[in-house]
Amino acid sequence: MEITTTAERPFEKCYLDAVGPITVTLEGNKYILTFQDVLSKYVVAVPIGKQDAETVARAFVEKIAITYGTPQTLQTDQGANFVSEVYRNTCKILRINKIQSTAFHPESQGSIERSHRVLAEYFSHYVSEDQTDWDSWVPSATYEYATHMTHT
Repeated sequence: MEITTTAERPFEKCYLDAVGPITVTLEGNKYILTFQDVLSKYVVAVPIGKQDAETVARAFVEKIAITYGTPQTLQTDQGANFVSEVYRNTCKILRINKIQSTAFHPESQGSIERSHRVLAEYFSHYVSEDQTDWDSWVPSATYEYATHMTHT
C-alpha cells in the first residue's frame, strides 16, 4: 500500500495553476501561470494576458516545457482551461499524464498555493504603487523564491 504521492525524482510529478486576475500591467498581463516541481519545489512563473486554454497551453509549451522539459505527471485544478480538449491534447502530444485535483480543494495542491502566497509577498516589496509593472518583477521574485529555503 502506497500512502504518499510524494515524487521520488524531479519532474516525476508537477503542479500547474493560474493566478489572477491581477492588476493589468503595461504589457497587458493579468494572470500568472505557475508551475512547480513537487519534489524540489522549484517554481516557474509566466505572466499571461488571458487564461483561456490556448494561451495556457502555448505558455506552458513555450516557456516551461521547451526550457525545462516535460513532467511525467502534471496535476492541475479543474479550471476550464486545464480540462479543455486543447489542454488535454497538448498533454497527450507531450506524453504527460494529466490529472486533476479534487474540485474545491486547493489544499490538494498545497505547495503551489503556498508558492503563490510567497511570490505575492515578494512582489509587494518591488512592484510600483499602481501595480502595473508586476510582470517585470516575475524573474526576480521567482529567483528570490528559489534561492531562499525559508519556505516549505
